[in-house]
Amino acid sequence: MLNLLRFAPDGRASYDEYSRRAGVFLERYAGELLYAGDGGTPLVAEQGQAWDTVLLVRHLPDRAAFSRGG
Repeated sequence: MLNLLRFAPDGRASYDEYSRRAGVFLERYAGELLYAGDGGTPLVAEQGQAWDTVLLVRHLPDRAAFSRGG
């Protein structure tokens, strides 16, 4: 799953708390954070496509397990 995030003012702190809790969920259901990084200046993108954070997450063992919560 690709997550492209843009935060409201002061929203990064709230997202950090969410991420901490989501990490427990990922571990419980065999998910894996593949990449997490700050967005930068887009080289090739339409107007409004600048992101604060980019995440790439793998949900294992499959999509069906993710949908049913494990």
